Amino acid sequence: MHVDRTEKIFIISSIILVVIFALAIAASSLAYGIQVPAPYAQVNPNTVATPGASPFGAPVDERMRELAPGKYEAYILAQTWVFQPNEIRIPAGSEVTFYLTSKDVQHGFNLEGTNINMQILPGQVSTVTLSFFGISYWLVPKLTGEPLWGRKAALWQAWTWFIGMLLMSNGLHILGLNFGMPRRTMIGAAAYVGADWQPLLIESAIGGIILGISGLLFYAVMLGTVFSKKKLTEPIEIPVAEAVDPSPVPAWLDNWKPWLALSIVLILVAYGPVLYYLFTNLNATSPGFKVW
Repeated sequence: MHVDRTEKIFIISSIILVVIFALAIAASSLAYGIQVPAPYAQVNPNTVATPGASPFGAPVDERMRELAPGKYEAYILAQTWVFQPNEIRIPAGSEVTFYLTSKDVQHGFNLEGTNINMQILPGQVSTVTLSFFGISYWLVPKLTGEPLWGRKAALWQAWTWFIGMLLMSNGLHILGLNFGMPRRTMIGAAAYVGADWQPLLIESAIGGIILGISGLLFYAVMLGTVFSKKKLTEPIEIPVAEAVDPSPVPAWLDNWKPWLALSIVLILVAYGPVLYYLFTNLNATSPGFKVW
């Protein structure tokens, strides 16, 4: 059977990619213990907040623990309208493992500026470890005593991550906001996908491919740095963010009242028209029920 040269190249490239992905999955599973997402543990949502019953019952200020220098764990309990603790502070560049559960209903957990977006279910403990790409390019050379391998590759990794995330998130956001596409759904098998979704799905797919390339670049830079035989000629200085203007902020910005007023206005703007529409178009046709 004759196979065209272009088709042969495509087939061989596809097989190589499949082998690489299979090896990556095997290495992630066997070497790093990465598994299919599943509950870290199970707890009783009725007693999870009881002192002594679990780490989630500890005083709020004791749910953030330092395990070692630069390594922390946080136990966060979600319930309607609040996360406890609702604020944690750690040194820049630290690694944090979050343990989360809910005591009432299902919640979403998102860390702004990161790719962490989780579901929190009553009775189940979800966990995720967060570290940051950028700091690795200073921290790994500092820990290993070896210079960063491939500075241009590191820059390409940052830019491809930015571009890939921009494309993928833009496509998914527009699909959700304008077309009502649900989250965490196998869209490829959904019967309600419209033809007008396809350009945005393609945009998201292209963004995902670029993100995958960015991830491979990141691992290449890290492995190249770790296994490099070169040594640093001078110590690494990890950059620390500094305020543009060190002078104190205006006193009114530290006052609760303007922020509470602004929050109320934003809530009215966001929910007011919807609630007005629901109440003015209320079709109360139920005959009512005797509940006692």
